[in-house]
Amino acid sequence: MAIKENSFNPVNMSVLTQDAFRTLRMNIAFSGQEKDIQTLVVTSSVPNEGKTSVSIGLGIAMAESGRRTLIIDCDCRKPTVGNRLRIRPEKTWLDVLYNHIPVDQAIVETQCPRLYFLDVEPGIAHSIEQLSGFRFRKMVEGLRDKFGFIIFDTPPVGAFIDAATLAGYADGTIMVISSGNQEVRLLKSSLEQIQKAGANFLGVVLNKVKISKASSYYKYGDYYYRGHKDVSNQKAAQRQKSINQENEYFDD
Repeated sequence: MAIKENSFNPVNMSVLTQDAFRTLRMNIAFSGQEKDIQTLVVTSSVPNEGKTSVSIGLGIAMAESGRRTLIIDCDCRKPTVGNRLRIRPEKTWLDVLYNHIPVDQAIVETQCPRLYFLDVEPGIAHSIEQLSGFRFRKMVEGLRDKFGFIIFDTPPVGAFIDAATLAGYADGTIMVISSGNQEVRLLKSSLEQIQKAGANFLGVVLNKVKISKASSYYKYGDYYYRGHKDVSNQKAAQRQKSINQENEYFDD
């Protein structure tokens, strides 16, 4: 593994937010039913919806559950996972594909136990060819044997088709949507693009929800998962009404 620097500290998230990501982790597991979800695409319809924060928060939740987890930054135009984790790997997955660098030398361990990171070089030309190519898929298949869960942080599907390409062969895909997003037409076309790619669409993560300050013993975060196979939606919706916490949400 590459040498790590001071990285993202999980305690920077509030207890509410950590609980919300644990709920998201459970919902993803339920969505898989008989098939285990091992590779997941995280995307959005437009920028600044909070997809990178969701990728990191979910990665931490998966790692703390005991699953060896890897986040791969696949936003070749504006990679931000490394900035959020405060890690600057010496090698990227492009080195693995074309410079004969062993993947273990490019993967960086984060401060969170069992959470790892694989970076990308910004400004890659023809990124769609890289992500859909045989070499990238072969690398991912090899990583399946090394990690229990792999997260692809991708660019907004409303602007680029990279996410849809990855979604076509990942085990599942979720989309992060900001509460109050009025780009309904773009959101609809983004969902259609993912479905046309043959993706296993699990649902959406609603971010930037305005939460009332009603008093309650139970406190929940501002991420709310809406999956068409989620068996706990009604209970979650009822509990969401009784939150006594200031809003805490993230941009990319």
